Amino acid sequence: MQKEVNTFHSGKYLFTDEISSDLSVINEAINVFCRMPLFPETVSELKTNCIEKAVTNEARLEGSTITIDQVKNIILHERSNFSQDTMAIEVINICSAYSLIDSKTNSNLSAELISDIHQELTSSLPHQKDKEGSYRKGGVKADEKWLTVEYVPPGSPLDINFLVKHLIDWLEKDLIAQNPLVKAFLLHLHLKKIQPYYDANGHTARIIEAWYLKKHDFKILPYLLPIIYNVNITEYYRAVSEFYATSNITAFIQFISEALRITVEDIRNKNFAKYSAVISDGYLSNLLSEKILIKRQFDLLSLLKEKNITFTQEDLQLKKPFTSLYGNVSRTTVARDIKKFEDLGLIKASENGYKFNNNPV
Repeated sequence: MQKEVNTFHSGKYLFTDEISSDLSVINEAINVFCRMPLFPETVSELKTNCIEKAVTNEARLEGSTITIDQVKNIILHERSNFSQDTMAIEVINICSAYSLIDSKTNSNLSAELISDIHQELTSSLPHQKDKEGSYRKGGVKADEKWLTVEYVPPGSPLDINFLVKHLIDWLEKDLIAQNPLVKAFLLHLHLKKIQPYYDANGHTARIIEAWYLKKHDFKILPYLLPIIYNVNITEYYRAVSEFYATSNITAFIQFISEALRITVEDIRNKNFAKYSAVISDGYLSNLLSEKILIKRQFDLLSLLKEKNITFTQEDLQLKKPFTSLYGNVSRTTVARDIKKFEDLGLIKASENGYKFNNNPV
């Protein structure tokens, strides 16, 4: 839906969620990070130090040279321990902002919430122009290094207040049918474009995006996005700059889709493999309890599944670990068992012999 508003002093401003881009990765990301139950093993690597990684990359997006080891050390201390260390205070502030949004997932999107996040991000920093509870007064050029078209954000607090309220109203009332991931990106980009404050607009925009995702039950992704943005920092800022010029999110969707594709596919495939393993465990146990399988057959199939190994008919009678199950069994019985497994779809032929079929049902 497209909506154009007239500000008091800064001319027209466009809100639009029109996208001329493939949304398949975005839709799959919603399935993976929001709708699909994720096994701990599937995301264990991503969850390790996820807060520290998010804070480090969020800081580096605005020019900090902080390392993750420094972040791990800094967040063990209080903000008051770093009265003269601006880099450390910024880290504490980003971490505090993440803690704040964790406590606000039951809140509604509001100008007050955005202001609270910004206040956390600028607390105790020296030489602050921003005053608590007030918007920036005066126009500034935005991110000149990245822009292809010069952009000057609205310079009037009246216009900023007007646009922030219209942004919230547009997202929460006009875009009810739009998916929450696209809405989170729109919130991030419009807030960054409006630039309500003198400082920390980028941090504020990305952390309100993280809050929106948490509120809509996205797992892991709120902490992955700062990493993705920082690793692809040039592409990120180019997409942001194009949004400044057009208010169209297509370039950003194309950027984030490409950046997310491998991660989404990897999590989905690992999770499906785990689902298959759980389903096949239950299926084998059911076949045993119904006496379709006997204990020897069940033990062999469980071994094949757990160890992910292949076998030939001769292996079952001659090689470990199979001989404990089939060493004293006739060739006819071995052949009959293999035929039974094939008929039930429990094994399949491969280049090196038979292997367990993880999708038997």
